[in-house]
Amino acid sequence: MSDRPEILDLVSATPSCNPILLAHEMSGGEWIAYDHMVLMANRLDELAKTRYLATLPKNTPIEEVAPFAKECFQDPEKMKAALEKPNKVIICMPPRHGKSMFCSLYFPLYWLGLFPTTKVLLASYEADYAASWGRKVRDAISEHGSKMGRDLKIAGTSKAASRWELENFGGGMFCAGARGPITGKGADLAIIDDPIKNDEEANSQTFRDKLWDWYLSTFSTRLHKGAATVCIMTRWHEDDLVGRLIKAQDEGGDRWDIIRMPAIAEENEQYGEYTRKEGEPLCPHLIPKEMLESAKGRMGEYWYATMYQQRPFPRGGGMYRKEVVEIVDSIPPHLVQVRAWDLAASMSGKRTAGILMAKDAEGIYYVLDSVIGKWLPGDRDKVIRSTATRDGKGVAVRVEQEGGSGGIAQVHSIVRSLPGYSVEGVKVSGDKIARADPVAAQVNIGNLKFLRGPWNSALFHEMEAFPKGRYSDQIDAMSLAFDYLAVKNVFRTAIYKPSIKVRSWRDETDLLVPTRSVTNWRKEFPS
Repeated sequence: MSDRPEILDLVSATPSCNPILLAHEMSGGEWIAYDHMVLMANRLDELAKTRYLATLPKNTPIEEVAPFAKECFQDPEKMKAALEKPNKVIICMPPRHGKSMFCSLYFPLYWLGLFPTTKVLLASYEADYAASWGRKVRDAISEHGSKMGRDLKIAGTSKAASRWELENFGGGMFCAGARGPITGKGADLAIIDDPIKNDEEANSQTFRDKLWDWYLSTFSTRLHKGAATVCIMTRWHEDDLVGRLIKAQDEGGDRWDIIRMPAIAEENEQYGEYTRKEGEPLCPHLIPKEMLESAKGRMGEYWYATMYQQRPFPRGGGMYRKEVVEIVDSIPPHLVQVRAWDLAASMSGKRTAGILMAKDAEGIYYVLDSVIGKWLPGDRDKVIRSTATRDGKGVAVRVEQEGGSGGIAQVHSIVRSLPGYSVEGVKVSGDKIARADPVAAQVNIGNLKFLRGPWNSALFHEMEAFPKGRYSDQIDAMSLAFDYLAVKNVFRTAIYKPSIKVRSWRDETDLLVPTRSVTNWRKEFPS
């Protein structure tokens, strides 16, 4: 459906050409633009502006282009970058921080003010709750419609709280409960606002499966081509709707822009102009840090991490004590280093992970880097080769070898592609927990450190969720690397060994090599 004429006039005429200004105006100044709300509002505003740019004919006279779009319209590179951004956004935020008020009231108002011929779909955990927001949007238009660029009015023939239309334009809003029916026309903007009501629903595998089926078969089939989608919720479970959307994205599904807002920053954050330092609360004006810390003591680690930090992990984790791991900005010289790989055979299911680990002369262990992803076998092997080149030949390479002829062939291929490197395929035995226990012991006494890097948070998350988390690829690779550095043979049977003879792997003083690329191993390890 084309709404080209209305867009050109309305965008130019609308005084509140930003949802923050509109929210302030419609609320009579009561709505406050806290920093985290500005971050959310600006990203949602980009969805609306991207729709405008996508429907703007290339031959539009520049004087007819809305002021905010002129720069992009005149710069093909900026226009291309704007249109390549995902039109699907996930926002994860703790309770009582204003997410529904903005996303389910003010943003639909803003959208319909710009695009009055379009349809907005709002779904929540119950149809009545979703309809309550539909009623608020309808009433706001009835009261303030004349301030929204054109004289917007609710059509007298269709003005129920859960389904209403705009007079003369045909656009409007319809609401539904998650897992319920969605009938009528398709949507140009679709919003899912908190599809899970409570912990009983969150912990029910049956409920989560039905919610996912509803999303795939009912919700997503109501979207018009190019529709914008917003999913905003408090996390309840690692397998909740957001968890499944992220998993589907990792496996090649729809691209989502994901904004995670923990109640207390776990690291220094920056989203565009928004910044927050580690340890700072999300919005102290709404919920101060003292209240958050009190909630943590009352709720326990599991629910606090899930609902307030937006970092769900399954019950039964806790094998690793994240809080005792020191993050350092530099490492000592003369480390024994190894890059250990846990391989995935395809792009579905598990991931390929490569952990770079080291040990110093004092027996302290360091994790220096983590490479993780889903690749086809050929692409995966290229990543392993490029990583080895970056690490240098002074870093040993260990690859977990799966059983059967396929696993042997896999290791053969990697060994052949890395001439001059110390490469060894390793069979492992015992379960994941048993293999992870030795390195967990070092972690929990504070004898393992992380070199600061962008990969830190992902590995911390996997450590916290282990052994029942969705992924354990980095843990498996870390266990393999530690086994090499600790010189234990409990879990190792060599398929390939270095062609260099050394005195003794247990003589650690002979293994202290500089952390640089070594061109001749025989000089470092005399026979």
